[in-house]
Amino acid sequence: MTAASAFEPLNDLERLLMAAASGGADERAAFEAAGAEAELWVVPAAGESAPDVLRLRTVALEGRAATAVFTARERAVK
Repeated sequence: MTAASAFEPLNDLERLLMAAASGGADERAAFEAAGAEAELWVVPAAGESAPDVLRLRTVALEGRAATAVFTARERAVK
């Protein structure tokens, strides 16, 4: 099994993501529209922060910090 085929969608949004990745403009538009209304998951960053501050986990993307956003709760807790 290759890395590309190892992704198994856990919900409708992820199924739309898979269709968008291999489809055309209509599939990408459907994913973008669903993403705007979808329940997404973020993870607090490690370490301490002030009581009124929520720091989110980030990843490096092309040398810049980007907030890690997950399409399923199960992916956020791994």
